[in-house]
Amino acid sequence: MNEMDWENVLRFIEEHLKEELTLEQIADAAGYSRYHFSRKFRERHGISVMKYVLRRKLEKASQEILSGRSILETALDLGFSSHSSFSTVFRREMGYHPSLLKLKKEIAGGMYMNKAKTKEELYEKLSEKCGAIFEKCGALSCQIYSGQKRYSGEDYITHPLNTALLLANAEAEEPVIFAGLFCDWYKKGRHTEHLTEQLPAEVRKIVEELPETDPEKLSDEALLVKTAERLHNMQTLEYMEEGVWKKKAEDTMILLAAVNARIGKNNITEELQKLAVKYLKNQTGAQ
Repeated sequence: MNEMDWENVLRFIEEHLKEELTLEQIADAAGYSRYHFSRKFRERHGISVMKYVLRRKLEKASQEILSGRSILETALDLGFSSHSSFSTVFRREMGYHPSLLKLKKEIAGGMYMNKAKTKEELYEKLSEKCGAIFEKCGALSCQIYSGQKRYSGEDYITHPLNTALLLANAEAEEPVIFAGLFCDWYKKGRHTEHLTEQLPAEVRKIVEELPETDPEKLSDEALLVKTAERLHNMQTLEYMEEGVWKKKAEDTMILLAAVNARIGKNNITEELQKLAVKYLKNQTGAQ
């Protein structure tokens, strides 16, 4: 196969990413038998044809999520059966949780604007999104932050509730959302001696990571919680003293760097990436 043949193959794949492509279809489009084409593709690029198709689907999904599209809509459009199945494959192949893309967009664009202000309004919104299972974690969160206030004068619980709501809007899984309710438990929480014993195991695992100060040592779930918590903090910096908000801003930059580093992981071969980009640029120029 010459260079033109290879570009035609990649063009065919790009044009049919939202369909259930098979090896037979791609080999037919290239004009070769399945066995011969599959062997040549791997010899040239060091990756199987269908692995490449999957990676391109996930890279396209990343672009759409960063543009503001929901994870679920993107997943279904690309042929995945559910949010859960998509997230599992995405994390396995890309090395990070797709919700990090949504939080990155929020941080970069400052787009998180929540109209709910009181703890009652926030609690109601989260109950709507998460259902009855939210009640236990929500009640426990209210208990450990009881009587405390933010710099703005609001009840402190509004901060964890906003963090959890932001995670819900980023389409994180429920254990991550619930862990957001305890984002500051190790700094601000009261009566926390037996906190972890009262939490569901999946939530407890995340919450116990939160005191870790090195973002590189955090799981995706804990990084999501700490990033969401910091995003809401950054929107209320005007209520803090200068020394406090400067430290918050510096910590935010460290967290954002960790998010970018994790999202930047990409195992697709450089040559394939360049060819795909070359095609997409040509396609854009032709429109």
